Amino acid sequence: MKFWKYGLIGLLALLLVGCGQQLSTTKATYGRNGLVATIKGSASGVDRVHYTSQAGNGSVPVKSGTFVVNVPVTDTTQQIKLTAGSLKREVNVKAGTSLGQYTAIATKFNQMLAVSSLSKADQAKLKQGQAAAAELQKNAATMTPAEKLTAAQQAQTLKTLMAQATANTRSKQLPTTAKTGIQSILKTAGVNYRASIVNGKAMGFAVIVPLSVLKDSKKMQQFATGFGLLSTAVGANAKTVFSHFKKLTKDAKSKNNSTTIKTIKSNNVKFDVGYSTTDLYLYVTK
Repeated sequence: MKFWKYGLIGLLALLLVGCGQQLSTTKATYGRNGLVATIKGSASGVDRVHYTSQAGNGSVPVKSGTFVVNVPVTDTTQQIKLTAGSLKREVNVKAGTSLGQYTAIATKFNQMLAVSSLSKADQAKLKQGQAAAAELQKNAATMTPAEKLTAAQQAQTLKTLMAQATANTRSKQLPTTAKTGIQSILKTAGVNYRASIVNGKAMGFAVIVPLSVLKDSKKMQQFATGFGLLSTAVGANAKTVFSHFKKLTKDAKSKNNSTTIKTIKSNNVKFDVGYSTTDLYLYVTK
């Protein structure tokens, strides 16, 4: 009888502990929200909710009975394990599509940035040098010594111009390598460029622009140049993106200062735009 008595008391104690803890989520599967998937839920009887995922582990506080976990999106479906005290729950995060290899995107961005810094006259010389280098490589066997010399000189001009342009734009260039995770990769003219990297792949970019930049013509031009180059580097048509951006921004302002505008799409690249009281947010994903 004593065994059953104490066994029953222990069972009731466990049940009471379990009843004091609760863990639930708003969905079973979550998709991309900018650079991350945002998992929301409710919890009670605990101060924090712990999580594990392929993109990383951590914990978040429980505030007023709710919690929010932001998990970087990867190119594979993720199973997120949530733990609150003795309770466990699993949810899924949908796979995203990468924009391509980060190093290739950064290299293209930096090359275009360097070229854009040259005068029109030097850009013309650059094109001549590129054409000459291609001609020399393709037809060297049939070219005369004089033609080879001219082509070689033009190719050398190309190298000199690019070296100078690259040096002049060093502070505005993207790093050509980045570790896995969400990180700031460039801050220039008040604009913050952030990237989500997974095993060398760029899963998305976020460009954070203080609203004060939009009121300064010089800084606005610098932002437009940088964002246009990033758009082109990921395969979008920069002119198309800016055309839609201007129209949708104007429409958003006419609708009681809306904090978000419709997604812009160009060549399968998506641009989501949002506002806060101080900043403009542009998310570049696929």
